[in-house]
Amino acid sequence: MKLIRELKPKAVMLENVTGALQASNAMHRLRILARMAALGYDAEWRILSGPDFGLPQKRRRAILVGFRRGIMHRFSWPEPLAKNAPTVGEALYDLMAAKGWAHVDEWKERANGYAPTIIGGSQKKGGIDLAQPKSRESWRELGVDPGHYAKAAPDRDAPRDHMPKLTLEMMARLQGFLDDWQLQGSNLQKFRQIANAFPPAMAQAIGLSILRVLTGYKVDLEKEQKRLHRKSLNLKAVPDNVDPYPSDWDGEELTVG
Repeated sequence: MKLIRELKPKAVMLENVTGALQASNAMHRLRILARMAALGYDAEWRILSGPDFGLPQKRRRAILVGFRRGIMHRFSWPEPLAKNAPTVGEALYDLMAAKGWAHVDEWKERANGYAPTIIGGSQKKGGIDLAQPKSRESWRELGVDPGHYAKAAPDRDAPRDHMPKLTLEMMARLQGFLDDWQLQGSNLQKFRQIANAFPPAMAQAIGLSILRVLTGYKVDLEKEQKRLHRKSLNLKAVPDNVDPYPSDWDGEELTVG
């Protein structure tokens, strides 16, 4: 909110975990909208899902889009672009086969589904955690070992029942990054850059929808998505009784994250 107040952008886009739209966060969420209204912005929340934008991952994000008052009505949320997003096996096949694993075709058949949400690692543990405990079994059902990460694809002699770990390159592809995207820092830092990112295809779809409002430029989102990839609760109404600056306000700006 502080940046919005100081910079006064024409448009605002923020993303968060879907928990932001849970009933327990209703008042905090409405106060964010009320605060934006007080700053001269109309805004809407919505949940978007990764597979709808070609992502082989069940990643769902809560998105807030806002504009200076008077032009929000021009904005349309991007429609789903992918009828059938690639499965984990389809998305990672060439990377998993890179060292000649003899049983990679069987692994591909097993990995016939979407990945659970890749999480950003535990600051407390200081290591790489691919999955929360509740989603570890989902990874295993896809033939993936969710513990830590691999430095390379399985070699030719890996057994039929081998359950490979993902390399950083594989994780990046599941997040929708191009293969030539340059990550920086240590392996832990690279992992967190991947896991905490808003997937490029989802960000692009929203960004182009915002661009259309600001410029009138019509964009073929499906065409743009194909160009980007090498492979192929609406809560806008704020009740009048929601005070953006309640009497117990301590001066701290509200955050979406």
